[in-house]
Amino acid sequence: MKRIDKLIPTAINAITDNHIPVKNCVPNEYKGYIDTFGAGIVQNGLIPAIIFYETAEGKPGESNTADKEKKGIYENRNKLMKAILQVIRENKKEVYPPAVDTLFEYVMAKKNAKMEEKQIRQKVVDAAIAVKLALRTFAMQKKDENDRSKQ
Repeated sequence: MKRIDKLIPTAINAITDNHIPVKNCVPNEYKGYIDTFGAGIVQNGLIPAIIFYETAEGKPGESNTADKEKKGIYENRNKLMKAILQVIRENKKEVYPPAVDTLFEYVMAKKNAKMEEKQIRQKVVDAAIAVKLALRTFAMQKKDENDRSKQ
């Protein structure tokens, strides 16, 4: 657990840097996103879970959906992946591959560098747990509160 404890301050900065909190409150959906990301890794594997969170309609980095709510869901999930990547990137012990902009590219670069999949998975899971714990340091904003603030 100590290795994750060391990542929490970096995770707090990553959450803030990726504009996840709005007025020091994190929308409640993020709790569900990070929980299901962990479950997705366990059930489907690391790469399929990352692909699900980083792509929309099969296109990495894009959301072409006309449904504004679904577009927001994609953007929010992608922010979490960027925060996890930032935690990994800022870990001083990590040798970070050059020219990597997404978590998927990071995993593939590490696989191509012959790093064991178990080690790659451990780094991603540790960073995800740190982000999950760091999210708890912010007040959670329920969807109803979001709707009231728009009125």
